[in-house]
Amino acid sequence: MSDSDSDSDWGFHRNRKFLKSHGDIKINLSERVLSQWASIPLQTKKEGAQRMRVCVFWFPTLLQPDISKTFTWASEVGLINEETSEALDVENLRRIQVVETILLHLEVASLDKDSSRHVFIFCNMLHQHCSPEILEEAVRWLETLGDGFRREQLLCLGGFPNCYTTFGFIFSEYAKFIREMSNNLDSTMRALKAPPDDSSAMARPTFGGLEAPSQ
Repeated sequence: MSDSDSDSDWGFHRNRKFLKSHGDIKINLSERVLSQWASIPLQTKKEGAQRMRVCVFWFPTLLQPDISKTFTWASEVGLINEETSEALDVENLRRIQVVETILLHLEVASLDKDSSRHVFIFCNMLHQHCSPEILEEAVRWLETLGDGFRREQLLCLGGFPNCYTTFGFIFSEYAKFIREMSNNLDSTMRALKAPPDDSSAMARPTFGGLEAPSQ
């Protein structure tokens, strides 16, 4: 992040646990997917992105907590407290705000075909190399997307492991979302709009790792 961090965990720590768990993830980037994504109406992209944020990130962690990969990730990086997920303190709220800020910037970036390409590139880089240099590149790219994102906001996430895990998960889920919208627009939007089963959060329709939120 900066020269002053060179002696800290941020500068040299290798998050081996993250790499072991997620290092085999690779989402292939094709011009066909990007072209199909570019052809989707702007308003449909925005609606899909807004629903995706809820169903992938906030429904299984805040609105209807449920044991899932998202819940596990959120508890690991400190967005929620695993034992009492409904009880949020100031630090939880700050981290949630950072994740929401990153998601909003990716939503804006993904409206452009070339910027969408970067979502896939960083997704694969983050999962294949696990190094401070890759994280720094991703942070710098986000900084080019608008004034709303500042790297100082990442301090509340803690050291390198938490930041890397946060970025890796967010970029991978966003890349999956773009891919699914491009390949199966109608079914993806139906799944995103479908309400959950009243008796069980596990009954929510899924597609490519996404779960549908309540309307």
